[in-house]
Amino acid sequence: MSPGRIDQSWRAIATPSKRYVIKTNSDNTRFLKEVIARVEASRDLFEEEYPPETPLTHVSVVRVFDDQDGFAKYGDTPPGAIGWFSPSTTELVLFDGVNIDRNVTYAVMTHEAFHQYCHFLFGKSEAHRWFDEGHGDYFGAFEFKRGKAIPGKKMPGGYNRVPEIKQMFRDKSYKPLSEHLYYNHGQWQGQGPTNVSCYAQSWSIIYFLRMGTRGKVSKRMWKKEYADILPHYTKALKSGFAEAYEELREAIKADAEAKGKTVTPGMLELDRSFISPKTKKKIWAAAMDASFGQIDLDEFQADWERFVDKEI
Repeated sequence: MSPGRIDQSWRAIATPSKRYVIKTNSDNTRFLKEVIARVEASRDLFEEEYPPETPLTHVSVVRVFDDQDGFAKYGDTPPGAIGWFSPSTTELVLFDGVNIDRNVTYAVMTHEAFHQYCHFLFGKSEAHRWFDEGHGDYFGAFEFKRGKAIPGKKMPGGYNRVPEIKQMFRDKSYKPLSEHLYYNHGQWQGQGPTNVSCYAQSWSIIYFLRMGTRGKVSKRMWKKEYADILPHYTKALKSGFAEAYEELREAIKADAEAKGKTVTPGMLELDRSFISPKTKKKIWAAAMDASFGQIDLDEFQADWERFVDKEI
């Protein structure tokens, strides 16, 4: 998304934890209180599920438009979108969906807030889509009641993935995990049979893994080594990108020294756009080898299939 110009009727609101700043042109106090409560509760959940090794000091920006028109113009956003996160600006952008369903706005905000959190948690790295979007939908389906985060199966509105994955199982149109998990972004997005099938299959995999670690999956379908998949994947992903960034920084320093130039801090501020496709592919392969590569994938697929068939 490429943000456009906005008018001057905006204000900034710091959340109680100071982890977020809400930039908004909405004057609906009740709605904004719910936005703040939801994003704070979502962040607490992310930090519980994926705790940072060191405190994250970056203050994340959530830009909230009071209507869909302003939202659409700001990011040249296609119809149907409710919110998005931009790795380049690091903003989370959404609008007040009062004319649609505010519960959809809140759920999509949690989904996109996970992308925003991971951007900083994993050192501006880029994960496979099954991890990113599967988790986004997993967290987006949570309910937050009386200070408790309660996992659910269904995001509101058209984001409920249960009917889609069930239909895919009836049609046998889901992809073998040996393909789906290893897809690049384009392959993942275009796997079909519908434009949301990729989301549904990835969500069901993450839901299986997260419910399993919570002790909510039958022992007939769950093996203890499955609990290591996500931790090992994220550890390898983060370290792989960290090493790649360090190599790039050393190259920048060497080049500057050879040219008699001074290295400024800005020259060493790197993000995923600096990583070559070849290097990213290598990092992804290492992350997959450290996680799914350590289990019997055929056996995992059979267990996942039974879970979707019997427990979703």
